[in-house]
Amino acid sequence: KEKPQTFVIPEKTAEEVGKEWISKFHLNGIKAIGDLQTKVRKVAIPFHIMGQFDNQVISRVDQEDIDCLICMELTDFTVTEYVRDSSMLNMPKAILAIGHFNVEEPGMEYMLTYLDEALGEHIPAKFVQATDMYQFIH
Repeated sequence: KEKPQTFVIPEKTAEEVGKEWISKFHLNGIKAIGDLQTKVRKVAIPFHIMGQFDNQVISRVDQEDIDCLICMELTDFTVTEYVRDSSMLNMPKAILAIGHFNVEEPGMEYMLTYLDEALGEHIPAKFVQATDMYQFIH
């Protein structure tokens, strides 16, 4: 059973949270679902919303009063429809879908700090950002 990481952040809108991630991860944009003006304090990162644990994700969003989900990948049903419906019923929620590889890049960059020790020898290496795999048409 998947257990998302949950964080409490200083209150800001989902749009502001998204713009921070765009800036910090050097993204072209973010796929957003729900109300971008949602006041976000509690964020959960369920990694993937792919159908298998969607009922548990929806239950956690309700039970733990989560305002925003930040995920790597998602399917366009179940949790996304729940978030859209909640927003239309004046219970604003949002999902920010960052993209699988975009979320992994900070870990790849951090890996350089311990790579030599892990391998037991020095191998010249440097981090090269793959850049955002998505393009957005506006």
